[in-house]
Amino acid sequence: MRVNIDGSVLLKERSGVGQYVYRLVHGLGTVDSRNEYRLVCDSFRRANGRLPSFPYRNISYRRLPVETNVLKGASGLGRWSIPLFNTLFGTADVFHWPNYLLVPGGSCKHIITICDLTFLLFPAYHPSFRVRAYSSGIFRSAARADGIVVISEHTRRDVIKYLGVPKEKIRVVYCAAAPHFRPIPPSERSQVLSGYSLDDQKYVLFVGNIEPRKNLIRLLEAYSQLLRRSQYRGPLILAGGQGWRNIGILRCVEEFALEKHVRFLGYVPDDVMPALMSGAELFVYPSLYEGFGLPPLEAMACGTPVITSNVSSLPEVVGEAALTVNPHDVAALADAMHRVLTDSEFREEMRRKGLERANEFSWEETARQTLKVYEEIHAKGTLS
Repeated sequence: MRVNIDGSVLLKERSGVGQYVYRLVHGLGTVDSRNEYRLVCDSFRRANGRLPSFPYRNISYRRLPVETNVLKGASGLGRWSIPLFNTLFGTADVFHWPNYLLVPGGSCKHIITICDLTFLLFPAYHPSFRVRAYSSGIFRSAARADGIVVISEHTRRDVIKYLGVPKEKIRVVYCAAAPHFRPIPPSERSQVLSGYSLDDQKYVLFVGNIEPRKNLIRLLEAYSQLLRRSQYRGPLILAGGQGWRNIGILRCVEEFALEKHVRFLGYVPDDVMPALMSGAELFVYPSLYEGFGLPPLEAMACGTPVITSNVSSLPEVVGEAALTVNPHDVAALADAMHRVLTDSEFREEMRRKGLERANEFSWEETARQTLKVYEEIHAKGTLS
């Protein structure tokens, strides 16, 4: 079987869908040496990074002269779509589109991954151009796809409810923390943390893009309450790329007089993230909506206690191993932070439960389940 995978998201800093594709492909290379996988990437978006390499003989790249985002808008090609598609992509048995939208045409079977439907349910969380592009294309893509992969039961329910997709057409395949997310002892992480001037500090950590959906204004307010009511003085570290509409977040640092207590690290490379997570006393992720929510699982894999939201897929992912709170309730968030930071026995219990929970997921199992979807589509022509 020959499987094409849209790898365009690998051409820039990896977060969200980019990490999903990178880890999935590594997992496929680990569990499957029989089938051929080709990562299809356009050639016009390489300025922000180089293509990652995969040490597997059955995984290769196919670079296109046209941006895939342009092709995704080419739904009116009619009878020309199949020859154009085969010329650009080459023949394949299955084409996997992991970033919601597919290019119509071709003689292969199509699978899309839908991580979440925030652009439909919460359009204010996204730039207007992204809302227009995805909202107009997701219904067509979901209808045309021969199968749909979602990354949580919560997203499956949303896809059925809002896109009108039959449940038989959808498979839930969970993500996981990568193997290098593990507890890093102080002797190993000191060099990494010293580069961020954190090697001798206790700190609270958030990881994610700096944007409204991550609920950082309420996190800043809760952290400000924590400082006022306790002796804790460890900084709040926000690690992630600058998203959109983040001016209000930056202004809140000044409003709550937190300039000396809050640090923005910017994008942190994936290979040093385990050291950053392992060094934190507490990981807080109060997001308003997630299709899966990988950072809390990664933090638990590093042995760090986690507080996250009690909405969307997050309780499904963390189970009983994390504290979950109403993300709109600042006082509840501050109370949870205070409890974890001041109760060492409770913190150790959370650490143990988090490690156990994280071990229930693996990218090898993600790859095996995804491969089953490919094989079922290839054999039957559709999911049923």
